[in-house]
Amino acid sequence: TLQSCQPFPPDEKKKLQSAPATEGRNSNFFLMHRNRSIVPPNLHRKQHPQGAAGALEGAVVVISGVLDSMSREDMTRYVLAHGGAVKKAITRTTTHLVNDHGSIGPSKLKKCKAQGIPVVSEDVIFGLVAKSIQ
Repeated sequence: TLQSCQPFPPDEKKKLQSAPATEGRNSNFFLMHRNRSIVPPNLHRKQHPQGAAGALEGAVVVISGVLDSMSREDMTRYVLAHGGAVKKAITRTTTHLVNDHGSIGPSKLKKCKAQGIPVVSEDVIFGLVAKSIQ
């Protein structure tokens, strides 16, 4: 069954991150799969503004965790349709890490903090697109 987007209880999160069977290697593998199995809580309940094709020009987005109203694949298509780029990993060119629910891997979070990359909700991306309409 599909689970709602409730935060991890701290003890469950520790179990997933430690992953004793992998001796610490790939310890976020289980966390990643749990995030992918959660349905966005407001799926098809929000308006997604359709702006100019270049509304997100220069934006390089990494999507992590569970979004609020669309799947990660839909967000990827949305960003690309508005002229942005989507990457799988944090790089020097990343401008936003998008996450609403679920957990962000510690490596991604550490890189974002070190490089000053904001962790934002999908609403920030929608806001950037909406500005292109005005």
